[in-house]
Amino acid sequence: EMVLHFIGLGLGDEKDVTVRGLETIKKCEALYLEHYTSVLAVGKEELEKLYGKKVILADREMCEDHANSILEEARTKEIAFLVVGSPFAATTHMDLMTRAQKMGVQTSVCHNASIMNSVAACGLQLYSFGSTVSVCLFEEKWRPASFYEKIGQNKALGLHSMCLLDIKIKEVSYANLMKGVKTYEKPRFLTVSKACQQMMEVEAEKKAGLLTPSTKAIAVCRVGYPNQLIASGTLGEFAKMDFGPPLHTLVIPGEMHVLEREMFDFFHISKTLPEQYRRFSGDSKDKGGTLAKSPVKVSPGQPRDVMDLVHLLTSKAQGAKAFQNHLISTAQLYLKCNPGLLNNLGGGSKISMGSRDDEKEEGEGGEDDSEGANNGGGDYSYAERLLAEKRKQKEREERRKQEQAELKAERERELKEEQDKDEDEDEDEDETEPENLLSPNGRPFRSAPRPPLTGTGPKMNSADSMSSFDLPMLTSPTQKRSGNDTSWDKPL
Repeated sequence: EMVLHFIGLGLGDEKDVTVRGLETIKKCEALYLEHYTSVLAVGKEELEKLYGKKVILADREMCEDHANSILEEARTKEIAFLVVGSPFAATTHMDLMTRAQKMGVQTSVCHNASIMNSVAACGLQLYSFGSTVSVCLFEEKWRPASFYEKIGQNKALGLHSMCLLDIKIKEVSYANLMKGVKTYEKPRFLTVSKACQQMMEVEAEKKAGLLTPSTKAIAVCRVGYPNQLIASGTLGEFAKMDFGPPLHTLVIPGEMHVLEREMFDFFHISKTLPEQYRRFSGDSKDKGGTLAKSPVKVSPGQPRDVMDLVHLLTSKAQGAKAFQNHLISTAQLYLKCNPGLLNNLGGGSKISMGSRDDEKEEGEGGEDDSEGANNGGGDYSYAERLLAEKRKQKEREERRKQEQAELKAERERELKEEQDKDEDEDEDEDETEPENLLSPNGRPFRSAPRPPLTGTGPKMNSADSMSSFDLPMLTSPTQKRSGNDTSWDKPL
């Protein structure tokens, strides 16, 4: 029976395919190379030379609009659908598999490395990454900024953000799309430098202190290529640097472990791109207009940490109060994620470890954190507001659990009191002596046992029996008392 094979090619060149994948490719009759979510470092000619077969480029239009032609062919032939990286990193490929299964076409998968796991080469631990973020290339009338909120959510949880940068291959321009003209543009790739510029442009609009020029970042470029490059620094530094040809990925670190901080220092651009770093550090003017205007001139030998910048601004800058408050707010959030930072810097930057709300007394009636921030002078960052909301939610949950525990304890006390009361009543009844009980005629009950009603013993009439024990007269449930009839007083 024919099969549609999904085969990952890895990240570098034609040699990154697995042995199993290569064996599967060589037995297939048709090869389709997905050619819009990612690209290899080599062209399809090198692939054809290795495989010994023709490779058909499958662009977005073919994969999304004409996928049925591939599926119909898979009914009668062995087909290989080649994907750069791992086969199911993109949702389009999973859609193709589900459609094949609905049509009754058998499928198989050959996995491989992708940027989703190879990003660990930058020194950050994979399980500390949050939601993956896509950053699109800005157009004149289309500037999506959804990445800003996702990075803020990750950072509020202390998680790293991997930003996948846009790839445009065989795309129709917005103007041609409006005209209905199918004219494709040249391939374009969003670089780390351009992505950092776009992020700071969004920051200038949002003004939440999340993606400032001093925000730490890691550039992961051409992973799996012979000229792979990993560099760490800040958004402001990256915005003016050239990281070479694509493909590029940008990582915004969250809370870093001590080992992660060591790796961050290991990949610093002063070591990986020393010439560009020296040029950048020696030029304090922002000719491109992408960096924030800072009154402090940063020399090559000075630390480029946000805490040092705050210290410099606080001690030397004149007329930069708003910028100082902005940096202080960012530094407070930074310290929450990196508690040991002050010790690493020698304690030179004296910034409070808590936010302005944390410095207030806790017994002020539970005022909202965001209101306190607005009254405290200076805006809180988006990520810090998320942290405050998470803290309040945790406190509410703890209060709810405490109330439930108190209610449960109160209920258990009430039940125990009822049980103790019932036991006391039972003990009082047991301790009551029979001699103290009086019969209806006013005489005490006798404790002598009643003679057996059957057997060989002396027979007793009912009158003697009742009088000897002084029991009250019993009436039949069916008898009715009426007039002067005294028959109801007779024993049954």
